[in-house]
Amino acid sequence: MKIAIDVDDTLNVVDRVSRASAYIERRGLPFKLKDENAAAFVETFDWGKDDVTKFMHDGGITVFTDAPARQGAREALAALQADGHEIVILTARQKDWFGNPEKLSRDWLEKRRIPYDEIVADISFRDKARYCAEHGISVIVENNVDVCIEAEERGIRAVLAIGKFNSNRAREIAYAGASWRQILAELRFIANMDYVEELSTRACPARKTEDYDGWELRFDEWSARRGNCIRLSAPSTLPLNEKIELTEERYHAENKPCRFRLTAADRRLDTELKNRGYAIETSVVGFELDRIQSAGTGDDLNVSHMATEEWYRALSCLAAGPQRSYALIRGETVYVIACDGEKPVGMGMGVIEGGYVGLFDLRVHRDYRRKGIAKKICARILAEGKNMGATKAHIQAEKSNYAASELFIGIGFKKIYEYWYRTK
Repeated sequence: MKIAIDVDDTLNVVDRVSRASAYIERRGLPFKLKDENAAAFVETFDWGKDDVTKFMHDGGITVFTDAPARQGAREALAALQADGHEIVILTARQKDWFGNPEKLSRDWLEKRRIPYDEIVADISFRDKARYCAEHGISVIVENNVDVCIEAEERGIRAVLAIGKFNSNRAREIAYAGASWRQILAELRFIANMDYVEELSTRACPARKTEDYDGWELRFDEWSARRGNCIRLSAPSTLPLNEKIELTEERYHAENKPCRFRLTAADRRLDTELKNRGYAIETSVVGFELDRIQSAGTGDDLNVSHMATEEWYRALSCLAAGPQRSYALIRGETVYVIACDGEKPVGMGMGVIEGGYVGLFDLRVHRDYRRKGIAKKICARILAEGKNMGATKAHIQAEKSNYAASELFIGIGFKKIYEYWYRTK
């Protein structure tokens, strides 16, 4: 994951009031303090841009060069790098105030031993979200609420660095942290959620997909919602209204409902869709098992590693309507069937990829439910997945399916996120 991180008031703590006040008093200037909690000099004092420039050239730049790092920033960025993420320092420090903002930022970072991979400076805060979208940056950590809002509108995950000047607006952003410990936790949550979402999507390929400016359009004869939906897979550059309208036309041409798959990180799009008359069809809970422990049971179950004729016969008995194309699945697979004599009464499938086994197509005949069959099938899929190299597992259930949630939690799964579908 590529993460952009702001410097001032995000990685450091800038004290604009004390040094600027001393400068004003020393020079005998008429300026007054307006807002001690503001995040910009022109809002902190009754200064114009020229006044700030003069202050910076008269030594005020030390407000930034001497600013201490926020507690835990160095350790958090080191942990992110150790997790395999790329760190891009993205600062709005500009040349008219900072001279060489890239060098000045690099000196500050290296003096405090804060790790990073790249520095991008002299970019307007208004252009940060666009820069992220154009350069494959999927997450931004920033103290400016408006930058975070625009990032979310472009499908970029935003984590707000909460401080005294923006705490009143923290609820406007899906993810936020008042300390770098909290910010790191949010970033790891986002990375894990996106990874599991990607594995789940790859395990359920649609027969036809199209990429449209960061949106994955999925079309299939398969009746499940995941086979026919729009999934936000990358940052966007085009206007949101334009994209929605063109997407609606595309699905109309395919004689399919225009359906969006959304998470809490997609709040801007979710609000726009709601305003356009899109309603929530259903909500789904994603579960994760962070360690597969037991060898499992279910020696009396039929197990194969490909979709056999027996599997398709079980499908015809236990599921209605068109089904997915199992031949399109890229990961290793395991198929499990429970029978009462010759009659299939339960089934489930596992897809092993990226250290996980994903559990799918779990079905039990209505006359055989509450007899432990589903639990036995899950245990066998987990055991097979572990034997094939998986150490973790993921599974999903509709939020209204309390019996399934109870089963998965009883096995050891934990809820990690929710997503939902909206359509007209």
